[in-house]
Amino acid sequence: MSGVTYTLERYQTYMNLPEADEAKKSVEMQWVTETLHDLQPSHHVLDIGTATGRYAVYFAERGCHVTGVDVSDVALTIAQQNVEAANCADRVHLHRMNVLNLEFLEDSFDLVTCMMGTICHVPNEQKMLAFEEIHRVLRPGGQAILTFWDPDCSMTNYLSFYEEAERDLLRAQSLTMAECRELVQDCGFSEVHTHAFPHGHMYAILAKK
Repeated sequence: MSGVTYTLERYQTYMNLPEADEAKKSVEMQWVTETLHDLQPSHHVLDIGTATGRYAVYFAERGCHVTGVDVSDVALTIAQQNVEAANCADRVHLHRMNVLNLEFLEDSFDLVTCMMGTICHVPNEQKMLAFEEIHRVLRPGGQAILTFWDPDCSMTNYLSFYEEAERDLLRAQSLTMAECRELVQDCGFSEVHTHAFPHGHMYAILAKK
């Protein structure tokens, strides 16, 4: 995984970012809401890189059974606090886990998410393995949603708390939309759709198994 360091202070900052950063989070969330308008309460969701538990809480509040994973113990502690504060701890289970080795059975989830450019922390030479793991744990007909920082966009400046060296690393580990689409298709997804966000900093991949 990448060398970007997430401290307690950084996670706390992430929950209350400057307006420009919050706008990126808001646009992403709005698109997810519109895209998953037929989300069912019975669905099992896996949120990879759950961080502060923002999406774990979002899906749990819609009645879904949610599993959130992250490589950071600090993140999982904060996520658990946010899940409990939202009164949805009975529908969310959190685990320390790496996307390159998802410790779940095949066909376990109806939906897998990896949001806010989290997949860009995975080195490019390991992204195929990450996508294969996501495909493996999805049920037939299940969907995966991943958002990426867009290296083709000259405006892309990531989140404000990233240092310049971290931005350079994320940029080096960001695939173009065309590269990502091809890689996801090579992993066996039957339908792959792309969406460029209006602000231009990010794009999304929606893939169906």
